[in-house]
Amino acid sequence: MEQPEEIIQLLAEIRDLQREHLAELKRARQESIELYRAAADKANVQYKQSVDSSMGFTWALLILIAVLVCANLVMLATVGGSK
Repeated sequence: MEQPEEIIQLLAEIRDLQREHLAELKRARQESIELYRAAADKANVQYKQSVDSSMGFTWALLILIAVLVCANLVMLATVGGSK
């Protein structure tokens, strides 16, 4: 049987290793959280850019439609007035 001092030393080593392991797990968790937040922030920026570009495209189409409708109305008025 081992001496009590040896057992205490082994238990202290186990405790120290568990503390180191826990510290490493905490560090890895924190790094994971930071990476997740950075990815979420980037996705949020990309989403906002996508919405902005979609809104610009929508406005351009609405203006084009309005111009075409006005052109057709002018053309109809011109053709109807000449008859």
